[in-house]
Amino acid sequence: MNSQSFNNKSYYWLVAFTRYTTNTQDFLTNLLLKNFEKLPVSVAMKYSEYTLNSATSLHFYRNAEYDYDYEIFAKKASELFDLIIEQLLTEGTVLSQKLSLPNLSKSTLENFLGNKKLYRSKIFITRNP
Repeated sequence: MNSQSFNNKSYYWLVAFTRYTTNTQDFLTNLLLKNFEKLPVSVAMKYSEYTLNSATSLHFYRNAEYDYDYEIFAKKASELFDLIIEQLLTEGTVLSQKLSLPNLSKSTLENFLGNKKLYRSKIFITRNP
């Protein structure tokens, strides 16, 4: 995975764009809701904040031009998306060690963090002054 492929796995492409074009709930919200009782406390505590910001951010993407009054919600939802993914992968690493299973989460987490850093340094939505 490189910074370009991370772009395709970012909040915008996985959640905002698909939610806007299909008018359906995003995959992460569905996944978290279906498995809520199994979530680490740190992720469960972020669930409502993520869904609120994610739903409100739809107004940012609605028209041909971005509605910058809602940009803060899009940024916050994107940050929470990344945080939740990181925390779930970290939890997967811990559990795989406890259960003596192959640690698939570790390499995925390392790639995610490394490529996120490259992606964030190149691209981020900002308001034109």
